[in-house]
Amino acid sequence: MAYNVWKIFVSGIGILAVAMVVNFLADFLGLETWYSFIAKIREKGFGDVLKAKWQHLLFLFFVYPFVLGLAGYWTLRRFKE
Repeated sequence: MAYNVWKIFVSGIGILAVAMVVNFLADFLGLETWYSFIAKIREKGFGDVLKAKWQHLLFLFFVYPFVLGLAGYWTLRRFKE
């Protein structure tokens, strides 16, 4: 049981570290991050935000989750039983 909790914790740390790097790169490339996306929803409404450039939506809904999922997968593979 404790080993499983440790694996979950380490996986979370791996995902967090990758998320910080991905957020930095997205900001550097001028892509929306979840923080700015949610702020725009509050400011303009959900409908207006969905009219954003397709690159932003592709990044937020496909690339970002895939990269974070990959980070969790790679982290857990390093702790195989």
